Amino acid sequence: MYRIFIITATLLLCAALATAEQRTTEEKLKQSLSGDFPGTLEINETPLKGIYEIVHDKRNIFYTDANAEFVLQGSLIDIKQRKDLTEQRVKQVRQEMITTVPTDRFIEFGDPKAEHEVIVFTDVNCGYCRKLHNQRAKYAKYDIRVRYLLTPVLGPDSTDKATSVWCADDRQTALTAAKAGEDIPMIRCDASLDKNLEIMRAFNIRGTPAILLEDGTLLRGYVEPEYLLDQIELSKEG
Repeated sequence: MYRIFIITATLLLCAALATAEQRTTEEKLKQSLSGDFPGTLEINETPLKGIYEIVHDKRNIFYTDANAEFVLQGSLIDIKQRKDLTEQRVKQVRQEMITTVPTDRFIEFGDPKAEHEVIVFTDVNCGYCRKLHNQRAKYAKYDIRVRYLLTPVLGPDSTDKATSVWCADDRQTALTAAKAGEDIPMIRCDASLDKNLEIMRAFNIRGTPAILLEDGTLLRGYVEPEYLLDQIELSKEG
């Protein structure tokens, strides 16, 4: 019994020392990198010994050694499991960030109880955004709910229209009319579109539409409803 106690105590001590060492390394890395990478820095170990994952400002992911002498950018691949560990982490970061957006920031189409849902970054003047919106009946047929985040990137007219859509009493109707090229009443209110654009930039999205799946997968550009359903099902297979 005494021997078991000694072994257990030793294992606990080793674990505590390892944790303390990890914390020391994390603090050292934060101090070393903060000058070149101002903002928040999240440090994580990787399966590659001596290499650490750095998440900068909850958006950019890169890698460094324990002394922060070198920085690596690119994908970390687990060959045995055939998995892109970097892409998996990027998806997690996207999921974490999108959950910070209040649910009332979205304009939703489709059944709230739909089996699938996607978030679409959209500009009312974007041709392919309009094409996507025109397919909403098909998305609904495939049990996909579309949640729009207004991200006007095509100039002042897009911003004015997006603001008017957001400030309308019936946002769904206003958005559909705007995407159809119809004139809509110009209304002003605090639409906070800059917050939507900030999320867009954090995801390194430069154009619309961009479609975010529930697992954090990002599809850039317009996709046909059938293809979107295929990608959703693939993402849920893990």
